[in-house]
Amino acid sequence: MPDSNPHLSALRQAAVAETDDFDYKDLYFPLPGSEQAVLPRATTAFQAAGYEIRQGEKAPYHPVYIFKLKRLTAPRFVSQRELQDHVREILSGVGLAVPKDPPLAHQTGDRILVTFIWHDARQEGNTRRTRRVPMGG
Repeated sequence: MPDSNPHLSALRQAAVAETDDFDYKDLYFPLPGSEQAVLPRATTAFQAAGYEIRQGEKAPYHPVYIFKLKRLTAPRFVSQRELQDHVREILSGVGLAVPKDPPLAHQTGDRILVTFIWHDARQEGNTRRTRRVPMGG
């Protein structure tokens, strides 16, 4: 059906003419399990859980992520253990499993410091220990 307004018809034709293959841009999205995806996934998870992200970064030379948060609507925790379990639950909710060994979160009032180690196990290869056994002879 032709347009009743010739001006709109000309605009549509111009818009179609401008969208050829050369106008499309390549967009970069990190792979879900990659190291580049950790920061945005953790940031989104903390915001959804009721925290303001004051700072979020990866340490320059180590697989350590550091977040400085401010509690907005998130629950308050009296014990350190409850807070750490809560942070682990937030991170595991977006597929980030973090080790249980080092301290994960520290709070002072409504401010929370979260640090965790995360590395892409796919880049490390086989991390299983092997034992060399001498062959008889």
